[in-house]
Amino acid sequence: MKKFIKALLLIGLIVVTLGVLAQDKSYDLPRTDYYHAFTFTAADTVSENDSLYYVQLFLNKAEPIKYNIETKITKVDTVVTTVTLQGKVFSTDSWTDITAVSYIGTGTDTTIHYTENTTAKYYRYLRLKHDCDATQAQNYTISTALFKIWDK
Repeated sequence: MKKFIKALLLIGLIVVTLGVLAQDKSYDLPRTDYYHAFTFTAADTVSENDSLYYVQLFLNKAEPIKYNIETKITKVDTVVTTVTLQGKVFSTDSWTDITAVSYIGTGTDTTIHYTENTTAKYYRYLRLKHDCDATQAQNYTISTALFKIWDK
C-alpha cells in the first residue's frame, strides 16, 4: 500500500512539473503602450512532445495597426519547425494565418522577422504559433519575442 501511495505521489509530481514547463505566453497590451518584449526561461522549450506553442498579444488599439515582430529561437537539438504569425479581430474568431516561416535548424540560433509597415491591418489579436514536426526528435527554446505596434 505504501508503494502504491508513493507511486501516486510521484505521478502527481510529474504531472504538476509538466504543467509548469513550456507554458504558452499571453499579454494584454495597455491602450497607451505600443511595444512588448516577452520574457522566456529555459522552461520555454518547444519539442515534438508539445508540438504547438503560442505567444499571444491582445493589442487593445482603436485604429488599424502596423507591426514589426521579431522572435529568436535557440537550437537545443535538431529543429524542424514552422513559426506562423496569426491574427484575429474578435476573441471568438478563428485565427487567420498572416505569414509563416519554416526553419530547419543548422546553426545555434536564428531570428525570424515579421513586418507590415505599409498597409494597416485590422487585427486586435496577434500570436506566434510554433509548430514542431512531431515526427522528429527535436527541441528548441524561444529566446525572445518582441512586438512593436503602430496605429498611425
